[in-house]
Amino acid sequence: MIHPYELKANEVHADTLETLQEHLNIKADGYICKTAMILHVLIKASAENSSLEAACADLEEIADSHTLREYLNAALPIKELREQERQVNKA
Repeated sequence: MIHPYELKANEVHADTLETLQEHLNIKADGYICKTAMILHVLIKASAENSSLEAACADLEEIADSHTLREYLNAALPIKELREQERQVNKA
């Protein structure tokens, strides 16, 4: 049986982006680096099972991976990482 609905990659990306925005406390409003940029890079890296550096290198007009890592380190403190991981998995 062919399912009547087709899930498209852009729909999965949009839903993933919305879920991450809702559940992760990552905020960036820099000159180049914005919150959406960080989340797009995280989605790419996780979808391709690659590193942040590799995802940044593949994308055009993206902030340096070191800049993104600084924002991520500020938003995801080590002490709270397990709890945030639990919340994301629950989401």
